[in-house]
Amino acid sequence: MIYQKGDGLITVSGTEYGLRLTMGALAELDTRLSLSGPAALAYRLRQMSSSEARVLLACVMRPCAPSEAAAAPAASFSDAEIAKIMPQVCALFEDAFADG
Repeated sequence: MIYQKGDGLITVSGTEYGLRLTMGALAELDTRLSLSGPAALAYRLRQMSSSEARVLLACVMRPCAPSEAAAAPAASFSDAEIAKIMPQVCALFEDAFADG
């Protein structure tokens, strides 16, 4: 995986997963979470449920490993694992959209 702005890594139960924030991932998030653009996504990130976080993770994991994402590893993450990694996922969004 080539690292660029919008890329990140998370580790869940000792397994490392790549994340890639792409236009396709953002479009899928808008559709699957019934959002209406970046402001709605930013608001939702602040109050995201575990099930919504699993959707978000599946969307940003897919561009890194399509075959792995097809198995939907995010769906098997526990609520505690989700809570632990969400600050990293939010940082991915912040870094991707930060000025400069």
